[in-house]
Amino acid sequence: MKDVFGHKIFNFLKILILPIFFIGFPFISYYYLKTGFNYQLSVIEEIAVKDSTSLDVLAVFDAERREQLEQKVIITCLTQDQESLENFLKLFRDSQKQFGDRNDLLFVVYANNFDSMERFSERVAALRRPEEVMTVEVDADQYASLRKELKLADSDNLVLIDVESKIRNYYNYNNKEDLAKLGGHIVKVFPFIKSPEFEYKPSSEK
Repeated sequence: MKDVFGHKIFNFLKILILPIFFIGFPFISYYYLKTGFNYQLSVIEEIAVKDSTSLDVLAVFDAERREQLEQKVIITCLTQDQESLENFLKLFRDSQKQFGDRNDLLFVVYANNFDSMERFSERVAALRRPEEVMTVEVDADQYASLRKELKLADSDNLVLIDVESKIRNYYNYNNKEDLAKLGGHIVKVFPFIKSPEFEYKPSSEK
């Protein structure tokens, strides 16, 4: 009796598993592929070029700083208080964990609170690879001009800029959702690194 009952359950499971395998599995696969595609599409839309700026403006017309900015993905930070600088420093540390093996990402901080900037610069100097952070002291007029040039909304304090000085998106480092987006956006903005071209050279016959 038990064998008959067990056989019926086994047959029932076979009948149940087949539709799951042939219908459910393709549906689940399609769902995840579609979700991934939609996500990639949304990221592309989010980092579409918003505007452009110039390295001269970003360097505040300093030739030496301009040279450091060339061919870099830039995250600019415009702030006026110590707490914001501390938040930005945390963002930089997190980025080093994720992108520490790259040398084409540069953080640029503009501030017109010189006391705060001095303390911040000391903290940066003690970090691993401090050259990845550029600190720029600006006066009130320069600060206002930069915000206007970069078209920053009052609620934003970060700008993602690609290697061609195109503005890709705006963020607020006090917003966790913004920071989560920024991590994904940086990956998409990095320039594609080409593999060395392989050239076949046949050996000469002896």
